[in-house]
Amino acid sequence: MGYEGGTPGAVFGRRLRQERERLGWRLKDLADAVAGKGIRLHPSAYAKMETGLREPDLTEAVTIAEAIGQPLSAMLIADAGDRATAVEELTRQATAAAESAGESTILAARLLNAALDLAEGLDRAKEQR
Repeated sequence: MGYEGGTPGAVFGRRLRQERERLGWRLKDLADAVAGKGIRLHPSAYAKMETGLREPDLTEAVTIAEAIGQPLSAMLIADAGDRATAVEELTRQATAAAESAGESTILAARLLNAALDLAEGLDRAKEQR
């Protein structure tokens, strides 16, 4: 079973563009907001993320989501209405990561937290529409 909507990085990129446009931000506005949280990237890096040419690392993804006011879990869901599929996929990823050693354990914990935050993030996104 593959990740719904492409790789997690590709889904994140599409969601990033959706949220940036919803906020009415230019790429520079996004870069400035994320820089205020401690991650400095050129606006072109965000353009590459949005088009799938660059995937954010975990720290970048968490910081970007925070800067745009979305939980990371909401940024990893291609179809925000498909809660069951999203939770299943995040749980599958967390389980797979937990089976690996080292840094994957940290990723597994973050993915499980993302799954738990999923319902809250989706409800918030629906309220904003």
